[in-house]
Amino acid sequence: MPASGRKRKANFSNDETETLVWNVVRHFSALYGSEALRAHPVRRKQLWTQIQSRVNFLGYTERSIDDLKHKWRDLRLDVKKKITSKKHLPMNRAGGPLHKPRLTPLEKMVASTFLQASHDSEPEIILDPGQWRWGSGHGGLVNVDQTCIICQAGDL
Repeated sequence: MPASGRKRKANFSNDETETLVWNVVRHFSALYGSEALRAHPVRRKQLWTQIQSRVNFLGYTERSIDDLKHKWRDLRLDVKKKITSKKHLPMNRAGGPLHKPRLTPLEKMVASTFLQASHDSEPEIILDPGQWRWGSGHGGLVNVDQTCIICQAGDL
């Protein structure tokens, strides 16, 4: 008996995800920047169409612009949760976490957009200033044990 209803698309491949992230980060200000930085709606549509073409060129699954936007929102949410979560970290004797969450290079690219101007009026993430500071030399956001969390694109 054939399945009824909508058929689910395949999960994004690593190549599709990397292509999406690289292109959205590259054009982030035009797509999501503040009013002064954000591109005209026609230009934003052109950028999303270019990103869609690049992802679909890989030949895995045809992705719509809505699919890409949904995946981007999910990626940002996942990275925010990973950065801000303290719940699943084992504790040391002093009561602090033993290990800070480690971000992959791709997650670092997504996280780099948290520090850019956004059209949202609220801050993207709230970092404890006692735990995070700007690192010397590479300009990335580091925690107090010198682990780079959000680095500039050249540091990835």
